[in-house]
Amino acid sequence: MKKVRTVFEVAAVAGFAACGNQPAPAPQAPLAYLTAYACGDKQVQIGRAGEATVLRVEGADYILSAVEAATGAKYVAEGAGPATGFWSKGNKGVLTLAGVDYPECTLTGGEGAPPVEAPANWTARGQEPGWMLTVAGGIADFVYDYGAQGYSALLPEPRAIEGGIEYFEGPGGLAITSIARVCADYATGVPYPDTVTVAFSDEVYEGCGGDPMALLVGADWVVEDINSGGVVPGSRVSLAFDAAEGLIGGRSGCNAFGADYSVGGEGIGFGPVMSTEIACKESLMMQERRFYDALALINTYTIDESGALVMTGAEDARIVARR
Repeated sequence: MKKVRTVFEVAAVAGFAACGNQPAPAPQAPLAYLTAYACGDKQVQIGRAGEATVLRVEGADYILSAVEAATGAKYVAEGAGPATGFWSKGNKGVLTLAGVDYPECTLTGGEGAPPVEAPANWTARGQEPGWMLTVAGGIADFVYDYGAQGYSALLPEPRAIEGGIEYFEGPGGLAITSIARVCADYATGVPYPDTVTVAFSDEVYEGCGGDPMALLVGADWVVEDINSGGVVPGSRVSLAFDAAEGLIGGRSGCNAFGADYSVGGEGIGFGPVMSTEIACKESLMMQERRFYDALALINTYTIDESGALVMTGAEDARIVARR
């Protein structure tokens, strides 16, 4: 994935927060001591940027000041009076923007949220300029600028945020956000389970993280279409990936089958199919042959927005399956 603008360039585009025309500190840069809420259709973050308390919503930052409240912690945006602000009440809250109160807010991540478990070993990468991040045993190794520069740090425990986790080393250090959303590698198209953003040294990098195999293993994939010809009504064509053995197995609608497979930087490939030799009606035998022939031609795959596994290859080979 290509690098995006610096945090300062992002700030220039975002402009001023609607709080007396005062610019919030470093808009779009990660916030320290972050707490996240869902307020109806609004995703809200409360955190620190330098010495300021900041309310972040829909790309805009508002500098907050505390005001007296009977319960909880109440803040208003500087220069805006009571028309814009946030009232925190434990795991709940109230968001007010330009005098409009939004549905009751629910805590979704950050300080006060349940502890989050992070993988012991995790890798992310991106393109333009090429970079790679490895987190292992709490140590982050970040290699960037096509390998010309590197940085290592001991990370604090991750915090839960909406849809994922984040690490925040502190001012001037790494700020890593990982969202559990399928991400296609910019160069190869290979899908990864996590969408990752790394902020470091006034730059923001975007890319993909996690193990691609995590998207494939763990359940049977039921085939919905073979070469745009569908499947025989009432038949079950399926495949399951065994990462430890490097094998797939399943049913073709008639026979059980197995084959070697490999997933790498260039896509996916399947070895020769071995199957049982049960004779079935002609339509099922023809479907079986189409399926095996298509598998032999497959060389790329993706997970589409609906969660379907879409594999394609030479001679218009195409297999679509769903968990």
